[in-house]
Amino acid sequence: MVVTPRQGTYPSRPRWTRRRLYRTLGWAAVALVVAALVTVGLLWWLSPERHCTEGVEQRGTPAECVGVPDSGTFVFTDDLRAITDRIAKENADITAKDAKTPYVEVAYLTTLTVRDDDSNSAESVRHELQGAYLAQVRHNAAYSPKIKLILANPGSRSRHWQFTVEKLKARTGGDHPLVAVAGIGPSTEENKAAARALSDAGLALAASTATATDMVAERLVRVAPPNSAQARAAASYLHDEGYDTAALVVDKASGNLYARTLAEEFAHVYPRGTRSRLAERRYVYDSSQESWGNQMHFLAEALCDERPDVVFFAGRGKQLGRFLTELADRTCRGEQDDAWQNVTVMTGDDTSNLSSAQLAESADKGVRLLFTGLAHPRMWDDRDDIPDPAREFAPGGRMAEWFRPTHDDGQAMVAHDSVAVIGKALQMARGENGSGNHRPDGKAVAAMFQVMISQKAHGAGGYLSFTEKGTVVDHGIPVLELVRREGTSGGDEDQLQGTARLRKVVW
Repeated sequence: MVVTPRQGTYPSRPRWTRRRLYRTLGWAAVALVVAALVTVGLLWWLSPERHCTEGVEQRGTPAECVGVPDSGTFVFTDDLRAITDRIAKENADITAKDAKTPYVEVAYLTTLTVRDDDSNSAESVRHELQGAYLAQVRHNAAYSPKIKLILANPGSRSRHWQFTVEKLKARTGGDHPLVAVAGIGPSTEENKAAARALSDAGLALAASTATATDMVAERLVRVAPPNSAQARAAASYLHDEGYDTAALVVDKASGNLYARTLAEEFAHVYPRGTRSRLAERRYVYDSSQESWGNQMHFLAEALCDERPDVVFFAGRGKQLGRFLTELADRTCRGEQDDAWQNVTVMTGDDTSNLSSAQLAESADKGVRLLFTGLAHPRMWDDRDDIPDPAREFAPGGRMAEWFRPTHDDGQAMVAHDSVAVIGKALQMARGENGSGNHRPDGKAVAAMFQVMISQKAHGAGGYLSFTEKGTVVDHGIPVLELVRREGTSGGDEDQLQGTARLRKVVW
């Protein structure tokens, strides 16, 4: 009982009433929490970060924007904002109602949301889009149908290639259909599968940086020299320079078509009689394992026993830096009589995917690094038959005017050529001088790849024609040496930068 001054005593509140009150308050609290979670979840689902833009969705963990924007362009990363804006402006100019010119869509497909485990760098991707844009502008200024360049992102390591391919296939109809895809990305099983799926859908394909010998599909051409040609160029240069013994280091990670085919081709072409000898042991590592860095340490130690004149590295540029570090710190380096003093490493074009900062780090290892490139702005210096697009990459050309710094990695050049080849095929399929009235489809465009014989496509890397399997013919291969230089970048004075110095072009 409870006692009060006025009324004396009265019965206490029943326990069941208190229990009901507590239960009600408890359920109300739960309801508030659920409502808050639903609200937060709904806001997240509706947020731009989730949907990115129409045609592009966030997928994977961690999430990334992948797909094909309905409008054709989307700023996938801040690093790509400036070039994306340029492409969007060119697209708007040719699709405006008062333009009154026929146009078709051409997609540039490659990983646009680069992460640490991708073989290419954000810088190399930006260079690719810059080169593709230059080809679009050049084509649209002279020929018809015009090219509306659209961006397609399969995600980091092309993990979402199937989703992106379906988005591309959905654009093949209508008055302004998608007829071709450029770029494709590095030589991986995922990108090979994507290329074959797009080919099966009737699209013409022009790969820019893919070089694996077995990166083939119907209606696919490759504007960069394949690994077989790069291996021959590397072996030829090493023979001429007097390198005798070579050891082969190769990445055996499954799905790395680039490393596997590069190793196979070099092993086939390097041995020459008794003079140029390849070590019997292949030195292998597996980049798919987290311990690949430790593997590099022990490979360098093992190479101390072999001590070849040159080490041929058949692997991605991302692992190359660690390998060079371990070689520089090798235990057999010293002042003793039997020391392995001078080490040269030769590798393939994937070195071109490294950023300037990554190249600078590699250039400072104290190991001579040579590599075959996809293309180089100075590869035409000693020739009179320079193609017009190559002049765009020379000092005073539009690439230097529009974009800085230099583009000596070759990425912009081969990306340009992959779009330029499609533009040439469009022109040929439409009729003489591109003056016909019909709008060709993907199959008609692809058919023109095989007849670019007397009418070759003019590319930054050369005059382009192709074998029946889509391999580029008579393309020069630059042999480059990585060197360090002092320069300015991003406002920092005397910042160490890596650059590729042209040593020779093997034709």
